[in-house]
Amino acid sequence: MEPTNPVNLWQLNVDQYITDHNCGQVTSHLIWEPSTTRLHPEGLYSEDIFGEIGSPSRIVRIGYIALNTRVFVPGVFKKVTDLKGYYQDVLAGKAYAKFDPKLKDIVLCSPETPGADTGFTFFMDVFPKLVFTKTKSYARNTKVDLVNKAREANVATTDKLLVLPAGLRDLRQEGDRYVTEDINKFYLGIMSLGNEVQSSDDPELSRLYDGVRYTIQLKCFELYKEHENFLDGKRGFVQRRYARRAIGWGTRNVCSVSNLRAASVDSPSYHKHDETVIPLFQAAKMFQPLVIHNLRQLFYGQVFDQGALNVPAINTKTFDTEYIEVAPDEITKAQSSEGMESLIQMFQNIHMRKRFVILKDIKGKHYYMFLVYQKDDEIYLLRDKRDFISFMKSQKNHDVDVNNIRPLTYAEMLYLATFRATERKFAQITRYPAIELGSTYPSRVKVASTVPSKQVKFSSQYKDDYFIILPHYPDLNSDFQDSLVLHDSRLKGLTADFDGDTISANAIMSDEAVQECEDYLNDPRSYINPNGKFLNSVATDLTEMVIYNLTRDPDK
Repeated sequence: MEPTNPVNLWQLNVDQYITDHNCGQVTSHLIWEPSTTRLHPEGLYSEDIFGEIGSPSRIVRIGYIALNTRVFVPGVFKKVTDLKGYYQDVLAGKAYAKFDPKLKDIVLCSPETPGADTGFTFFMDVFPKLVFTKTKSYARNTKVDLVNKAREANVATTDKLLVLPAGLRDLRQEGDRYVTEDINKFYLGIMSLGNEVQSSDDPELSRLYDGVRYTIQLKCFELYKEHENFLDGKRGFVQRRYARRAIGWGTRNVCSVSNLRAASVDSPSYHKHDETVIPLFQAAKMFQPLVIHNLRQLFYGQVFDQGALNVPAINTKTFDTEYIEVAPDEITKAQSSEGMESLIQMFQNIHMRKRFVILKDIKGKHYYMFLVYQKDDEIYLLRDKRDFISFMKSQKNHDVDVNNIRPLTYAEMLYLATFRATERKFAQITRYPAIELGSTYPSRVKVASTVPSKQVKFSSQYKDDYFIILPHYPDLNSDFQDSLVLHDSRLKGLTADFDGDTISANAIMSDEAVQECEDYLNDPRSYINPNGKFLNSVATDLTEMVIYNLTRDPDK
């Protein structure tokens, strides 16, 4: 194995960066040029310094503010003041000290002591001569090394402050006024303080501005802490975006008990040991790319032709098909990924689930998109009522009861698309912390809808006489299943019960990953632990299942 090096972060050489990137200087407090609507060319929002509004350069181009004095860069300031608590008191002018040539350090003393001094100018003058002692503390020694390295590279102090790209803190209009991000107040305050400092070769005159210099130091450090708080911690940008325990196309949900009722163990609706029953909305979010593909292929692709403005729709009163000019938002919903995503997200609202799938014409009039015909356990999807009735009579000798024809609901449409998207697909089931063999495992996905649901034979092309078996087709008179259902044999490995435990389910979609899951479930190692015992069993921890079966209503 080859050794790898960690990511190395080092203190930026501000002057070199400004030169290399031709950064512009911010010198004006004004937002607009006087008597114009043009952004001030030397202000915090300057298009000359940061790039034109809307351009890519506006979110990457950095400016700078001249401080008119040298201060510690924030990282070094924090390390130096951590090494000895009284360093900051001396910087602030609250304590007196003198430089000890033997110790090569400053030591506290009274104001009357010969050579005693205090203040920002004094500390900055003696800083190059300070020698920071090391101890057995790794943390302290690391700080000493960092300060020494920065001092040797001449990057421990700076007289300029870099300004974030304007696109990250830009003006925005709210009503009839413009508002800005809070961070701009820091820049304006520091710029005002810098303008108060006058450079001078006279040490005594320079000391007159010690209070302002120290305030500039604190304001720069305060700005640094604002950035650090934004980036650091569990809710910081880095962990929230790049280091959080989150996986694309994964969800998390409360688990509930399995209902093992079915006509037989061979029935498609029977909950098998290698399956996890996942609620419809959760499954649709997990497999969203595949669900969007199937929504277009099964439904919207049959209605919307590329570039066509007139589409066939179903009259809500007669159920007859007629051509309408569709509204622009209908075309957007059918053709854009954002429209499909919002359609899936809409299912989170329980009041929308049983509503009919509609289209709107250019005037806002509603039409149905699909119809459903149900006869016993057979369900047909259709778009033309007359064609369907005629075909059934002539080809199948079957009289159609028009009372059994109704509009398609969102619940049915999403179930059909999600069932097809999850066929022969897997999910990685995990309960954190994953500390045992059974804490995480691959599982087949069984999409749930309502409780109870219906096992039906479904045909989307009734002229082909082809049916598929749908094990959990929505029963529109029942409530929806909204919790993840584990097989009882998995409870022990997950150390899960039904008092609010949550389970993560992450979609497995690629052909290679799906094949790996198949191979694993066909391997004895997926059932036998290293001790030769069953990895999954319902022989123990039956309390929850027993209580459930003793207390449920058998009529339901």
